[in-house]
Amino acid sequence: MTEQNETTPTWIYAFVAVVILVICVATPIGMSYNSLVSSDIKVEQAKSNIHASLEKRADMLPNLVSTVQGSANFEKNTLVEVIAMRGEATKIKEQVKSARTIEDIQQAQDNIGAVIGRLLMLNEQYPQLQTVAAFRDLQSTLKETENEIRDQRNVYNEAAKQYKSNVRTFPSNIVAGVFGFNENKWPMFQVKPGKEEVPVVKFDL
Repeated sequence: MTEQNETTPTWIYAFVAVVILVICVATPIGMSYNSLVSSDIKVEQAKSNIHASLEKRADMLPNLVSTVQGSANFEKNTLVEVIAMRGEATKIKEQVKSARTIEDIQQAQDNIGAVIGRLLMLNEQYPQLQTVAAFRDLQSTLKETENEIRDQRNVYNEAAKQYKSNVRTFPSNIVAGVFGFNENKWPMFQVKPGKEEVPVVKFDL
């Protein structure tokens, strides 16, 4: 009897080596891509949450102005200013609804803050406003919403920072370049000087 030595064809070893190489390359690429997609979605969701809360705040603004207008015996110049603020409040509502970028959202929030700041000055000049329950309730709700927006800005900035980190660090930066993940897609939310603190409504004048 003649013994036959069976040997494994060389191409099988080559095929296995190629498969292993593909797995070694594809796995980190897939993980990096999934991480980029996940961080991108988190930033998008955080932006949506800010926008939703800002819309809620903008919807309350005309009611607040109308309540102020009908709750005090204003001097003529002051009444004209309040009526003008009501028109601004309506425009701001439309501005918030059409906001798409972080810059748009930030501008809309600054505009809301400007109107509320002027209303707070009236609250100090006309103490009788403090006795109107609707005015106090709206001011309190606006303050709660602003705190909510501030917290959501922080969440957004953390998500944006993580996204930027994923785009810039190796090896995900290579994947980001291939699949078009742009570091500048999500700018950080910047608080302007003097805007760091939420306006405080004082009822103890």
